[in-house]
Amino acid sequence: MNLAVLRQSEDNMNRLLQEMRDVVTQLSLDSDLLRLMLTADGAWSPQTLYQFSLQRKELDKLVTNRLISRLYVHLERSKTILSPDLIARENELPVQIGDHAFDVWLHEMKQKDQLNRFVYLPKVHDGTATANYLAYVGSLPVGSGRGAEATAILLIDEQSILNMLGPLLVHSHSFAYIADGNNSIVASASADGKPVTPISLSVQGSGNYFFEDRDGRPMLITYTRSTESGWTFISGLPTSVVFSKAEFIKRINWAIALTAVMMTAFIALLFAYRNSKPLLELVEILRESTGSTDLRHSEMDVLKDGVQQMIHKNRSMHVRMNRQLPILQATYLERLLKDGFHHQAERMQHQKEAQMEIFEDHVIAAVIQIYGLNFVSRDALEGQLDQTVEFITALNQLLQRGCYIHQVKRDQYVYIYSWAGEVEESSMMSALIGKLSRMQQELLQRKNIVTGIGIGQCYPSSSELWRSFHEAIHALEMIEPDAPSPLLAFHMILHQDDQYYYPLEMELKLMNTVRTGDQQGLEQVFEHIETQNFQLRKLNAKAKLKLLLELEGTLYKLADQTRYTLSDSMFSADPLKAVHGHDRDQMYPLLKSIFASMCSAARQKQDHQHESMLSEIVSFIHEQFTDSNLNLRRLASDYKQTESALSSSFKDHMGVTFSEYVENLRLDKACMLLTASDLAIQDVALQSGYNSDKSFRRAFKRVYGILPTDYRKASQASSGGA
Repeated sequence: MNLAVLRQSEDNMNRLLQEMRDVVTQLSLDSDLLRLMLTADGAWSPQTLYQFSLQRKELDKLVTNRLISRLYVHLERSKTILSPDLIARENELPVQIGDHAFDVWLHEMKQKDQLNRFVYLPKVHDGTATANYLAYVGSLPVGSGRGAEATAILLIDEQSILNMLGPLLVHSHSFAYIADGNNSIVASASADGKPVTPISLSVQGSGNYFFEDRDGRPMLITYTRSTESGWTFISGLPTSVVFSKAEFIKRINWAIALTAVMMTAFIALLFAYRNSKPLLELVEILRESTGSTDLRHSEMDVLKDGVQQMIHKNRSMHVRMNRQLPILQATYLERLLKDGFHHQAERMQHQKEAQMEIFEDHVIAAVIQIYGLNFVSRDALEGQLDQTVEFITALNQLLQRGCYIHQVKRDQYVYIYSWAGEVEESSMMSALIGKLSRMQQELLQRKNIVTGIGIGQCYPSSSELWRSFHEAIHALEMIEPDAPSPLLAFHMILHQDDQYYYPLEMELKLMNTVRTGDQQGLEQVFEHIETQNFQLRKLNAKAKLKLLLELEGTLYKLADQTRYTLSDSMFSADPLKAVHGHDRDQMYPLLKSIFASMCSAARQKQDHQHESMLSEIVSFIHEQFTDSNLNLRRLASDYKQTESALSSSFKDHMGVTFSEYVENLRLDKACMLLTASDLAIQDVALQSGYNSDKSFRRAFKRVYGILPTDYRKASQASSGGA
């Protein structure tokens, strides 16, 4: 019973921890927040404060799980703290963590490079009350480490975690706690209110139990270990309680045995011995879990009630998973629009998990803005909400297979339109423009809702949806304020030779591709910049000079952030001194090559770190392969990798898959034990890393073609003959 409750608590915690990481991922993909990271300073101009207030409202909508108590975002450049309920300078936030002010504690976390992990925070005072919290501290953008532009801090009240362990504390002297990978307590509680001392565990398998004396009292210790977080969930129950239940089971066993003897001697006795005990244990567990204290209920009634409750809980779990699905879908679309996937396999895996279908033949993004939502009085909020509902209702009428709606701002939505097959792009574009135009006119005439619509170009893969998205934003920004029909497709724009294309979103994308060492992504960004500026436009000398200066400014920002040394010899030309067009023509390839060099340096650094990580993983496997709990999921969690990426990297590094490598180590160990010892097959299996002799025999027979016992006999015969 205790093990079942522990595993349920483990499952709930794993879901909660994953949701916290998903929140940080969504923040990393928020272009408005990224813009504030780079542009906002400590002066706090009226415009900056207005942007802060908009971002605060977005944070309020981001956290949907009631167990997440607090969300703070720290902007490094402006020394600002944003949360759903306040905007404050970092040294004025009324939060004390232990003996440290919030900003001092966060600075220490960064200095010690303790980002992107969960930490236990005792005695956190928020100005009104003091409590213990579990915190996740994540860098923004994700993976940027101690040099991060911003940091997200999510807090969970310890009491919320303890509520999960409540069913384990119904008996006097019982206790329960959660320990991290270093056996440090994350959360703990006891029935008598005494502090809990962690137990030294040698965890074997995913869950087990043993007996131990605690403070002079014999206890049954039950534990289970999470393969996702590496945390261990432990409970203690006095053995007197356990044995009292065993006595009841014993009495029932006697009754069944006597009845069986009267019916038929041998068969009934065998049945009672082999089958009654596990069945009655199951009945007793179900009796306790259903809360039935009336022993007059028959075992069949208890089984029936238990099965009904399991069905109900399974349905409830399915409902909860469906409630989380919109978050997965929003995260996927956000990453897709920002080109946040590194390769197609990762993109398709996330699309499958989000249960979405976007056709790969043709994709278009249309950005739709609702005008007048930002500058309204408080009295108009109710009408504003009605407008938004009407707008979303109208958008939903356009949905069909392969089409989705995603909110990027409070007043801005993206309509993603994809289709498959050999259909002429111009006709599909015309059909889309017609649909959106009719919706726009209907909203204006019937609901008095004013919208602006920008439509990007069509691209042949969802991996290029980000291009269409940026083009749609650009088209939206080009709409004249007094235009009779505020809808503009990118291909309709008359590109002027004195206006270069290099929006802030494109600069952020360029910087991110260089920082992550994404050489293919860098080529795509420059291809997009060149298409916009040198093919669709024919920039004059002044506009081209401005573009070069912008790119050079980005280069210096990147060099400062990545600590990349820019030598004077790199610049054979200076855009400020470049008077002749020929000099400017030399300047662009030069800047492009320096960006490529920086990207290559970042990739080499990451490759070196990746090789070091894989070598460390191999060493860890050699140390831990006898632990049956060792698996790819656990390693991926420990090293902050996805399972698919780690599996692919491991095979490239070692030449075999992870499971093949571990199996070879375990079977080599088993062969040694079979040859050099007289251990029972079950003990050989456990010491080799298998959780049962059945799985060990099956693996041994599959690889060597014979059973372990036959291998031992053959080995002994061979050594005897020698």
